Amino acid sequence: MSRWRSKHESDELVFAVCERFLLGERASDIAEWVRKAFDRPNFQRTQIYPLLGEGIRRQFFQLFPPLNRVLAQKIKETYGVGGGMKDPDPVTVVDLAYWGQTTGNSLGSDLHTHLTTVAADVVVRLIDKVAREKSSGKGPTLAAAAQIKDSEGLDRRTPGSLSQKQSGGVEVHLGLGGGRTAMMVARTLAHRLMAQKNLPKLVIHTLSAGGFLPSEPQKSPVSYFSYFDGLPCPLEYVALFSETVVSSEHFDLVRQNPSVRRVMERAEELDIVVTSLASAQDEHGLLRRYLQWLVDSGDLPAKSLEAMKAAGWIGDVQFRPYSENGPIPDLCGVRAVTLLEIKDMVQWAAWVHQPSASSSPASAPQNSDVTCSSDSLAQAPQDSGRKYVVLVAGPCAECGRVKTDALIPLLRNPHLRVFTHLVVDKETATTLVNL
Repeated sequence: MSRWRSKHESDELVFAVCERFLLGERASDIAEWVRKAFDRPNFQRTQIYPLLGEGIRRQFFQLFPPLNRVLAQKIKETYGVGGGMKDPDPVTVVDLAYWGQTTGNSLGSDLHTHLTTVAADVVVRLIDKVAREKSSGKGPTLAAAAQIKDSEGLDRRTPGSLSQKQSGGVEVHLGLGGGRTAMMVARTLAHRLMAQKNLPKLVIHTLSAGGFLPSEPQKSPVSYFSYFDGLPCPLEYVALFSETVVSSEHFDLVRQNPSVRRVMERAEELDIVVTSLASAQDEHGLLRRYLQWLVDSGDLPAKSLEAMKAAGWIGDVQFRPYSENGPIPDLCGVRAVTLLEIKDMVQWAAWVHQPSASSSPASAPQNSDVTCSSDSLAQAPQDSGRKYVVLVAGPCAECGRVKTDALIPLLRNPHLRVFTHLVVDKETATTLVNL
């Protein structure tokens, strides 16, 4: 007889055991019930506990981690971010540290799961918010967004559902980037949305073309589409099909490809973007890995990487590199095919970081050596509604290395503030406020 494993049990049994345990039934009583209800005479009380873990793995229920609102407020005050948003949560700090509060040997993967759970929760509430604004005809322009009070806010854990009348005909456009973080957010988001009622039509866009490494196709955003199949709402997919990376001199030609051009023309329809960042020092970052792979294979001269480093390459968002001073031009001869540039996300997020009406002049970014005109950041399209960019900036899921070095420029430099909502872990947040 083969050894019993929880993963071999049916969904029905696993769900039933989890539900009864969470309702407070004793393990011995649950085991007795399973023996009768499922005709399992040898089922033991000790089998209950592995089934709880199996229930989490199958996403029958989730643990929502604690949040540290004090640290979040300190980040907003220290860097002057989120001043133009009445939403109480432009910065969210997951009150878990890397060591001691994950499973140790998992190298940050459990913490990463909790971060992406919180990020997915933010996206669910933003979808609800955008749909309500569109259904009421109150979608504000970016120019007026800072002056309009957010009467609903995003401080409720479980968003209300639109009525059937409200949801009819409303579209919410969601853009998903590539990489492990966006993949985990997409998977959790799809699970959360499955329980929502009267969802609007969701139009899901990919922000980049394919995956970088042939051995990791699961990190390609087009692979996330299957997560959303079966949602109780109309769905439309907008996939960016192209070479993943092209020579810089040929990028404009690639954009003229009819299928690529049509997808890029629809970028302005986006309402919500989900992305992450990578540190240039992290060997697991997709852009760094791919460029190194090209160098190792002889397809890219080593001096190309040296040119990037000499320019101050400190990180990348959506595979677009930047230094402390701003986006870096294409110095290595190749670039990723992406729907958005850093400047696009900065323009979309600019309304959030304008000082609120009640703020004093002291709310300008502290610890910043960068000066710029706020007018130069307010050139986003005036005829579109609010756009939201959710940036998940936790440690590397593979090695646990924090990305503070890459995150700091995005906070200090107004020309790099690509986010409206920032989700970070406790260690990253503590480092940011203690600098």
